[in-house]
Amino acid sequence: MRIFSTENNNNNEDTKSSEGTSKFKYTKPDFLKDDYDHLAGQEKQTSENTSELVNEDEFLPDYLSKEAISYKRNPVAINLPWLINGAPFNELKTKFMGEQIYSRMKVHKNEVLEHLFKVFRAVLLSAQDRDYEFLEEYCEEMFYTKLRNRLNQLKANGIEFIVEEDMFADKGKPMTVEANLYDHVVIKGLSPVRRNNGSEDDYFIFNDIENMGLISYVPKYLSDPANFADPKKNKDIHDDAHKITYRAYVTFKTGYKIYLRDKYGTDLFQ
Repeated sequence: MRIFSTENNNNNEDTKSSEGTSKFKYTKPDFLKDDYDHLAGQEKQTSENTSELVNEDEFLPDYLSKEAISYKRNPVAINLPWLINGAPFNELKTKFMGEQIYSRMKVHKNEVLEHLFKVFRAVLLSAQDRDYEFLEEYCEEMFYTKLRNRLNQLKANGIEFIVEEDMFADKGKPMTVEANLYDHVVIKGLSPVRRNNGSEDDYFIFNDIENMGLISYVPKYLSDPANFADPKKNKDIHDDAHKITYRAYVTFKTGYKIYLRDKYGTDLFQ
């Protein structure tokens, strides 16, 4: 790709040198850039249609939101809808409500982490194989939509998504998986399918108090007594009030590595 300068060319040798260098400089495709919206399809974003798109902050972890502290990224970012260069350090927390769930259900945390790692590994391998049936079944709807779109764009641009386990990651041996579950919160009143929850303006929100690990979303329509007069609406109110979602952040330290490889066999991301 030739790069033209808007300034007068007073030194031909410098210009030639700059052009020669630019030929070997990797330019990130538009769809790999952080500000590229993969849910817009081929339609160009305008002020009229951006309100219908899904915002990044609606399904990315807190540490990936636009207001979060920036973190060091690979120069060629893969820009998939999860943090790919390692999760930032977060202080491990224990919350009363979450611990009560484990104690009352008699489910050990290690069993949960083992299951979640199997799902995490399967999602990575399914992303490599573009097994959208599996991804749709195990991933949240909005996360799945964005992941599917980005994988399709990688393929359309001749870039291969590769997942491999480094069998020599730990001093010549396979790495033992390390898993941590932290900052778990019980959320009452919301559906796990985020698109069904509407806007925050539709709820009275009672935030976590003294690290109890419980956040309640109470629909504002409950303040209208007329909604309780209709038996059908009354049942819907009861069902909505008993929605429970358990949210936790989980980190895995593994020997799995992800590569982006172009059609010439060059690794763009590792």
